[in-house]
Amino acid sequence: MTIDKDKLRALAEAATQGEWKFDGGTVNDWRDGEYSMEWMANGEDCEDGTNANWRADGEYIAAASPATILALLAEIERLKERNVYWIDQANTIAVDRNSIRNERDQLKDENEALRKALGEISGQVDGNIRCAVRDVVNCRGDVQDIYGYCDNIDEIIEAAMAKEDGQ
Repeated sequence: MTIDKDKLRALAEAATQGEWKFDGGTVNDWRDGEYSMEWMANGEDCEDGTNANWRADGEYIAAASPATILALLAEIERLKERNVYWIDQANTIAVDRNSIRNERDQLKDENEALRKALGEISGQVDGNIRCAVRDVVNCRGDVQDIYGYCDNIDEIIEAAMAKEDGQ
């Protein structure tokens, strides 16, 4: 059922405002066979012609049929469920965002550790291996152990790679 909410709103705004109640009066039999109960709005009897808004009140009552009210209630429930869904989605996104931030921070830390290791390797190369290579090239007899330095470099690389594999 499609509800014309604008029409229902206009009818509600045109009808007598305030508290409405059924006074337990009789059912009136109209000529076309439809029945209407007497009602009161703001203490005024709302039978035909006795209240300035009687027609607007009647049109509002007719528009606010049980089917319309049930459809509105169903729409409210659907929107509540939709709202719960989107709240869950937002919470999931927040958790994912926090997880991604934590992973990013961890990667930054690991990146910094790898930069430090690379600096150590660079220091090994600049401080020792270059000298050893120079000594070998110049045929010096007291050449430092170039293989020992290469082993140190391999240990640094293996430690960095083991850390990566352990993640």
